[in-house]
Amino acid sequence: MAAAFLHVERQNWRGARRLMKTSLQYLEAAPASYEGFDVAALRCHIGEALRCVEDLVAGARARFDEELAFSMVSVFAGTIDDQAVPESDLPYRVRRYDDGYRPAGGTRNR
Repeated sequence: MAAAFLHVERQNWRGARRLMKTSLQYLEAAPASYEGFDVAALRCHIGEALRCVEDLVAGARARFDEELAFSMVSVFAGTIDDQAVPESDLPYRVRRYDDGYRPAGGTRNR
């Protein structure tokens, strides 16, 4: 799913569609709930996002519905520690795909 939504961010609708379909295939045999994750909700979310992406591929829609942006919080049924980790403690900080990934405090190699 992470790769599928990277394709969404890049507006590569065909790549997103392919990976969302693959994700659904992987989750097909999974139980509805597994170790605190609501797998059924995850499958539903992927299905909704896939329908949106298929509309984009077909030209029936102009933009991806941002309400469908993926978040593990929406499918995690357990408790999540709400303590934030300072960015300086993270080994990598995420940038938009066109800026790449860069070690915190470091430079990017090309």
